[in-house]
Amino acid sequence: MFARVCAAAGVPCVAVHDRDARPGRRPRLSERVNNALVREAAGAERTIVVEPDFEGLAHLPGGARKPEQAWHRFASLRAAQMPEPLRRAAQLAVELARSSAERR
Repeated sequence: MFARVCAAAGVPCVAVHDRDARPGRRPRLSERVNNALVREAAGAERTIVVEPDFEGLAHLPGGARKPEQAWHRFASLRAAQMPEPLRRAAQLAVELARSSAERR
């Protein structure tokens, strides 16, 4: 939904989402449908898929307050220390912001 709002407003965005399936396993049909909708709305070149899930990639415990836990985990890391998919998402977001600013 957010990617569609951004597209309608002309705001470039990067979509980052979980694959929600263990390595070697195919996601459930509902997940495949949702993932395809995200890719369609944001564009394949602007979609980063985290495998198997964000919590595993970020080494976060399950439970509540995931955004806060992620902030504490990543706030002090240098780019080279970030997990590759998140580093790629950040680099893409910066590139999109720069190209958008240049067009103005």
